[in-house]
Amino acid sequence: MKLTAMEVEQHGKKFYLTQINARDLIDGEKVKVDYWRKDNDNIEGYQRIATPSRARAFASFIKNARSVSPVSILLSGRGKVNYKEEAGKSFGTLTISTQLQMWVVDGQHRIEGLRMLAEQEPIYQDFEVPAIIFPLENNYEEAKQFFIINRTQKGVKADLAERFLTELAKQEGPDALSDLPSLITRGIDWIPKATRVADILNAKDGCWKGRIRLPNDTKKNSPFSIISQKAFTDSLESILNNPMYADYNEEEAAEILSRYWEAMKELCPEAFDVPSEYVIQRTMGVAVLNRILTSVINYCLSGEGQRLTKEKFKEVLGKMKEGMNSVYWHVDGTAGLAGTSKKSFSIITNKLREFLEKGNSEKETKLMRPFKL
Repeated sequence: MKLTAMEVEQHGKKFYLTQINARDLIDGEKVKVDYWRKDNDNIEGYQRIATPSRARAFASFIKNARSVSPVSILLSGRGKVNYKEEAGKSFGTLTISTQLQMWVVDGQHRIEGLRMLAEQEPIYQDFEVPAIIFPLENNYEEAKQFFIINRTQKGVKADLAERFLTELAKQEGPDALSDLPSLITRGIDWIPKATRVADILNAKDGCWKGRIRLPNDTKKNSPFSIISQKAFTDSLESILNNPMYADYNEEEAAEILSRYWEAMKELCPEAFDVPSEYVIQRTMGVAVLNRILTSVINYCLSGEGQRLTKEKFKEVLGKMKEGMNSVYWHVDGTAGLAGTSKKSFSIITNKLREFLEKGNSEKETKLMRPFKL
């Protein structure tokens, strides 16, 4: 195999940057993965067997005409390769003997995805893939590189990822999310809208102004913040995935939440005046209070011609004598001492629903249609 390549040297070790077509990568005789298995007596393998769903997700991603994969695959030759640089050039020809077995150090799911895709549509056998060929001596050196790559890689912080998805939807439209691998986008269609709602509330005059901490912000840079963007947007999932809210844009959804929380501020003023001593605007409070919003709205609209005003929210919430007071939300109160586990959130959510039902004599109306603001 002859490849146009560029030689790179680091601390006396040389490797080669090149491109290989899928036909050669998916050739099981030329390129193999050193799997760990109990019966692997001769060579102690270091890789897990590829996960079919991840490979299929990559295949689906590449099949989209707008998708590219610029990250290189790392291959090891376990032997010498022949590289000859062209005179006066920074590149040359890399010759790999047909007897030299190539081993996948990083990128097996991409290769397996290309194999699946090429079997379905042979045209993808000519798909070009960037690669680094590192003539490592043995599988121990490969395992070392594999370990370093996988242990030092750090995923994008969730809050930064959410802001990127929001910008992607803004720049290319909501359908752009469908171009990304399904493993990335599964179940997150609501995130761009949630991030935009959080931004509106964070900038809008009211109890949330400046209290949502943005990515890379610190308490020093954002002294009034009390909850992270990620914790706040997570609390909106049950709201924005509810058909009741589907017809409302970000501004309208933010307005509903603003009226809801301003009503709570008037009912529990101390908890909002000194937020560090209460949990109502922390992860616990935001998670459980946003979970019950739909039920609160159903009570608000149980009568004829009702609107979602702050006053109506206050009227319904004010009947929750046992859960709508500052003492309940103090760090030493019932909610504050409940903890921050999912089980704790469920317990407090259920209690609040009981208080809501107990305080409001009228029957909750299950509304599954858009309502007037």
